[in-house]
Amino acid sequence: MIRNLIRGIITISFGALGFYVNYILDQARILQSLGWTFPVIWTYVAMVLVFAIGGFLISPASIRGFLTLMNWLDARLTKIPTHDLMGGAIGVIIGLIISSLFSNAIESIPVVGSILSILISITL
Repeated sequence: MIRNLIRGIITISFGALGFYVNYILDQARILQSLGWTFPVIWTYVAMVLVFAIGGFLISPASIRGFLTLMNWLDARLTKIPTHDLMGGAIGVIIGLIISSLFSNAIESIPVVGSILSILISITL
């Protein structure tokens, strides 16, 4: 039952992604430049259906892969002592706080500020 619910959520998400992709293509007038003469509503319907069907077909494999990853992580994390896990979690929290403080200061640099901010957040 839960797998069907997750499959429905993935299908709807892919359909929404198709709607957004078509919105971007419509704003850029790409479909019209390729010779698409149908009304705009049909492009939205077609893209939503194509992406939703793709999401519906991909969802069982992605659910299986996610469950396999969770089982693998569970097997690995149960072998690690609790003190190491807590130390790592506290270290990540402190690193994110420090990177947030740096990124607020660096973000004001005109051209490369946002890129440097992202790089600092990833490295810390």
